[in-house]
Amino acid sequence: QIDIHSVIEVTSLLVDQYMIDFFQTDLIFSFYSHHLTDNESIRVEINSTAFVYTNITIDEILPLSQRDAIIPLIPNELAKMGVLDFMVTIWRDGDIIFTRNLTINAVPEIEILNIFSGDLQLIQGQTPSVTVQLYNYNSSSKQLYITSNGNGVMQKVVSYGESQFAVELGNAIRNPYNLGEEVYEIAIYNESGKI
Repeated sequence: QIDIHSVIEVTSLLVDQYMIDFFQTDLIFSFYSHHLTDNESIRVEINSTAFVYTNITIDEILPLSQRDAIIPLIPNELAKMGVLDFMVTIWRDGDIIFTRNLTINAVPEIEILNIFSGDLQLIQGQTPSVTVQLYNYNSSSKQLYITSNGNGVMQKVVSYGESQFAVELGNAIRNPYNLGEEVYEIAIYNESGKI
């Protein structure tokens, strides 16, 4: 038995693990032409219910050479946060030479994992605080602004990955008659005012 392979070989296919805030990401391909004399062309097709249909022809793959290609992966209006599936099919002269089912995780730029208070009972005069646990999916550091009941209480720069930090929610309770339950509304924003 002899296996006959395509004259065009897909030597690598790279896709990011995360798609942040539904911004377009790219598929990066490398192809190698084993043909001795002629230029080759292929067609790359991306099918998914969560992405815009893509059908791109890559021409002029030179003989005995490698060629890289970047193909945009564009989410459509049906894309939702979570795991998104898509299929990549590569054609040469009407024959499928490569097919692969792939996934990418659609995530927000910053995901709040948890906000918790270590002590829900305070002595009058103590400053209430909470611990914020979040994940920055962006490869660069991000500036965050934290408010408590509409008042700015903290600015924090978070790096890529998981972060955990304490936030004081406001001034100590100074009124000796202000006892009982207090409610705090915590908001966390990035530079563009969202989260």
